[in-house]
Amino acid sequence: MVYFMERRLHQKAVYWASPENDGEGGFTWVTPVEISCRWVGSSKIVMSANGVEKISNIQVQVAQDVDEEGMLFLGTLDDLESGYSDDPREIDGAHSIIRFDKVPNV
Repeated sequence: MVYFMERRLHQKAVYWASPENDGEGGFTWVTPVEISCRWVGSSKIVMSANGVEKISNIQVQVAQDVDEEGMLFLGTLDDLESGYSDDPREIDGAHSIIRFDKVPNV
């Protein structure tokens, strides 16, 4: 089943896991990684993990778990400009992960 799913993931995205506490009252983002995905642009209202309704402009299918409040950018690490910000919220085209749903056996 995983092989079937991975065959449908023809695009690449850059993924940042949710930021980690830096021990000094702030947060730092971990090093981003490239993942395979299927990126679909469509708007819909989704409920975030904390129960707030938000409008999502994209839906992304991935073959691995991702963190809610992590970030995704459609493209590769090479597509990011050299010297890009360590904060993906400052990158044009990067999106917050509002909700992650896991479908067993798919």
